[in-house]
Amino acid sequence: MCSGCLGCCTALKPRYKRLVDSIYPINPEDGLVKASMEKLTFYAVSSPEKLDRIGEYIAHRVQRDISRGRDKYVEISMEAMDSLLVACHSQSLNLFVESFLKIVQHLLECQNPELQLLATRSFVKFANIEEDTPSYHRGYDFFVCKFASLAHDTNSDPQMMTRLRMAGVEGLQGVVRKTVNDELQVNIWEDSHMGKIVPSLLFNMAEKLPSSADSDEQGPTSRLLRQGGIDLSSPSGLDGLGQDESKQSPESLAINCFREIMSRATYGHINSVIKPVLIHLDKHQLWSVNDNTFAIHVFKIIMYSIQAQYSYTVIQLLMAHLDNKYSSQSRTFHLERTGIVKVLYHIVNIAASESVGPSVLDIFHSLLNHLKRSIQLDKEDEESSFQEAVIETLGEFANNLPDYQKTEIMLFILSKIPHISEGDVVSSTEGELQKTMLKSLLTVATKYSTVNLNQALPLGFLQSILRMSLAPDPNVRILVQKILQTLLDRHDNLPKLELLGFVPCTGDPLPSLSVEKCSRQDSVFMKKYGPEILYHMYSNVLLKSNTYDNFVSVYITMALIVIELGSEELLTEVLRIMFALQDEMQREPTENSVYVHRFIASYIYLASSLTSIPAMLTHVNEVITARKEECPWLLPGPAPSSHPNSPGSLQLNEKYLFSMKAIGEALHSSGHDTSKLFQPYSAPVALTSSVVAQRTLITKSPTATTSTDGPKMTAESLNSASFDLGSVDSSPGTAKKFVDLEEVSVKAFKSMLERTTSTSEQRRAEVVNVFKTTPFKQLCQEVQSNCSFQGALNEILALVPLDAADVPAEVDENLALPTFQGHFPELFVY
Repeated sequence: MCSGCLGCCTALKPRYKRLVDSIYPINPEDGLVKASMEKLTFYAVSSPEKLDRIGEYIAHRVQRDISRGRDKYVEISMEAMDSLLVACHSQSLNLFVESFLKIVQHLLECQNPELQLLATRSFVKFANIEEDTPSYHRGYDFFVCKFASLAHDTNSDPQMMTRLRMAGVEGLQGVVRKTVNDELQVNIWEDSHMGKIVPSLLFNMAEKLPSSADSDEQGPTSRLLRQGGIDLSSPSGLDGLGQDESKQSPESLAINCFREIMSRATYGHINSVIKPVLIHLDKHQLWSVNDNTFAIHVFKIIMYSIQAQYSYTVIQLLMAHLDNKYSSQSRTFHLERTGIVKVLYHIVNIAASESVGPSVLDIFHSLLNHLKRSIQLDKEDEESSFQEAVIETLGEFANNLPDYQKTEIMLFILSKIPHISEGDVVSSTEGELQKTMLKSLLTVATKYSTVNLNQALPLGFLQSILRMSLAPDPNVRILVQKILQTLLDRHDNLPKLELLGFVPCTGDPLPSLSVEKCSRQDSVFMKKYGPEILYHMYSNVLLKSNTYDNFVSVYITMALIVIELGSEELLTEVLRIMFALQDEMQREPTENSVYVHRFIASYIYLASSLTSIPAMLTHVNEVITARKEECPWLLPGPAPSSHPNSPGSLQLNEKYLFSMKAIGEALHSSGHDTSKLFQPYSAPVALTSSVVAQRTLITKSPTATTSTDGPKMTAESLNSASFDLGSVDSSPGTAKKFVDLEEVSVKAFKSMLERTTSTSEQRRAEVVNVFKTTPFKQLCQEVQSNCSFQGALNEILALVPLDAADVPAEVDENLALPTFQGHFPELFVY
């Protein structure tokens, strides 16, 4: 009776329910009934309107089986749902998907880890299915939260914890894939979603995962990141992660998912991804942990995964985050800022190729501002590492820019350096800022490859750097000389000269210096700006605040000038400077006279060795031998420990001095023009008054040059000086005439303008008065007497130059006069 009733009830069920019931075996261990599943699939495909009911019925059975603890039947139901999802692509699939997602949600809410893993696998399969008609009302908020929770799982069993975390990462990747391509669906780029997805991925990329073998062992990818086993210098270093499923880990899956998110991010979505990264690194203080390794590798993954045209946006967001650090002033404020700048250092070369125009200057402007603010904090011990990191980052960014942009960057940095003159009241902060900015400029200069000096040293840059070479601080002057040396050196001679310092006058061969003939472009450059450069070197040597290192730095600069830009004219000019320095030390010895004499001896020895003129070498060796025997402290060597300290005792005998006459004769015998060698050395006429005044203030010397002719220049006269550019050399035997200098000031210009205005107004008033008071007949007579057409024509033609070269050498006398020279009768004129 009972069996008959049951059979009757079964027959009354709808067909889709009977087909669903038939896929479940009596013994759940037997698994899904394949034959019945094929019938159900055929029915669903042929009757797609029944799909939603099939899904609801299976969902009802799953809920019942979960409540009764029938896990095997739940697995069979999920297998059936997966098969139907793959087989059916009709428009009715959306309603079926709602039932499917409801089942997945129930499984994820269970406390059974195996059911959670089962639900995740089904969801990942569903995420990889492309739907013909996507649903725009479907929500994934629950799945984002649940998968993010699984990614942070802390199960007591290490193996199960690893499986659950991997499931969480895979589920997040499935959500992204399902929603990222269609903006009409759920916007996965919203902060509420990315604020859960990104931290979950970063957590798995950095978290230590205990294993059964060693509870302290770090996860495989984290271990590779820490030991540098993953090469992130190129995108190919990341492609192999996660390819072998048997060796997959939460770290490798998280990296792959993170890369996929970054590769799909457009310009408007980058901020949504980077913001959670920055918050996560801040919250867990990962900017400074383990030497900032994790933060660096995270941003390398970002830079290599993101679309190239958007890479500069990441730099902008990092710079903005660095700016925000000043407002927070957290306990780890200094470490966090240093960590951010180190990240910039490692990734800026990736973005540099995509940065052009104002974006480059914007980065440098921001970094220089951070340098300035760091110095103003006045915490030298804590800020030194940050300042070094900023300077290194500036150099690394410049290294990836073309040379023309490097020149612009150097000019930009130079414009930010405060100029400090002698006598200025300078705070320690401003002095430190000047040195730090110059270090930044030097770092950028080391990345520049000099081809010709016109491009490496444009006029504005050259004048500014030369003016700064006379700064009161000796350490600043050394930095300026290093910048000049870096830009002058084109054949790697600088390291050799730095190793030697002053070239020793031992008679041994010079180090293997690379000397090439000066190019025409550089020769023109030196003719134009060489006198100004050399005069600044001369002025640098005479500064009384110089130390031994200052003399060595100026020496190396001048040595590079004669090596890289050597010519007959330049050789004569540098020898003039050496003899001018020698005369200055004889006339007014100072405490630095010993260093100056060493400077002169080493430089003349270097010049004579480069020219290889026998007579010149003989004379130089004679002087060096005499000094070795009686005053060896005047020769290059270690810093002297004992020598005459009294300036008066440094008056040297002629045999210890280099003879201008002997060297001039040697040069003349070898074909050099020595006419300029015997002229007293003085400031170039084209040199601006401010430069001369600056050197005068620093040296505090009554005379600026060794020349005894001409009027003495005072600070007062320099302010209003106007240089006479007439060449005395071109008019031998003619004394130069000095004109009275007019006062040039704002008041003078104002009075000139007022005088011009009053004169023109007075003239206008006179004309108006004449026409008001003079009778009309008298005005007509005056106009007629002055109105001569021929006179007016002659006046006009007199203004037109008649070049004699245009007139033929032989002109026939019988030819008529040119038309413009003929006189027109008055009748022709109305």
